[in-house]
Amino acid sequence: MPDFQNLAAMGLTDSTRISHYRLAEKESETTLKIYLNDEENLPHQESHSYTFQHNTDAHSVQLPKILSELDTLTLAGSSEDKQQLLIDELEKLEQVMSAKISELKDDLKRIA
Repeated sequence: MPDFQNLAAMGLTDSTRISHYRLAEKESETTLKIYLNDEENLPHQESHSYTFQHNTDAHSVQLPKILSELDTLTLAGSSEDKQQLLIDELEKLEQVMSAKISELKDDLKRIA
């Protein structure tokens, strides 16, 4: 098994639990969110967030190394696994959006 030094330095020592990651760019920072496979049947998938300020060594030097390690881990699965992961994420997003829309409609009814 390859040595993932940058992930271990972030406290992610069990690289086998990493399922996928997402990057979010903002004006002055990049947020990396790493999702872990469910180990104990938790109600929500465990995740860790890390923020990297732009124009720093952590952003320009460290982040590309971390992303390379994450790509090595997450691109190893089959395309069917990736497709199912995307389907699951879409279903979660649909549930969140539906709940938010219902909440907003209820708020509108209360103030009308």
